[in-house]
Amino acid sequence: MIPELFVEVKVPELDGLVDHLDEELRNAVQIATFRAETAAKIAAPVDTGLLRNSIISYVYGKGSFVSASAFRPGAGFPTAERPRDPWEGIISTGTEYARHVEDGTTRELKDGGTLHIPGRFYMKHAARQLETRIFPQEVDRGIKRAMKRGK
Repeated sequence: MIPELFVEVKVPELDGLVDHLDEELRNAVQIATFRAETAAKIAAPVDTGLLRNSIISYVYGKGSFVSASAFRPGAGFPTAERPRDPWEGIISTGTEYARHVEDGTTRELKDGGTLHIPGRFYMKHAARQLETRIFPQEVDRGIKRAMKRGK
């Protein structure tokens, strides 16, 4: 008969991390979405403020939908699609001309010429910040919070 060798290694910090990681990463998705909404608002050009004020984000929170913006649906703008699960955040705008400001457009001039208006890329700018800076920061913070809570 061959003797069995059994070794148990316990790392309390990892146990605590696992207990709180899911919740903290869900929080990270929410915070990152709200921060990206702010980035889009800062990058959006302002004439009347309508475009900037219409930028709104939605995240899934405790079975309902939460928005970080003071702007509320039903105030004259179409509402965005809602997130389907806690791992999704949606940022949108409710103005008809938002796409033209984002991507650029052309206008016909009275003399028959064409005026090209370049895009301002305020949403793409926010998405790039979300991907490269905001989300990684919030995930890192969420992991640190989970580890701290687990102690």
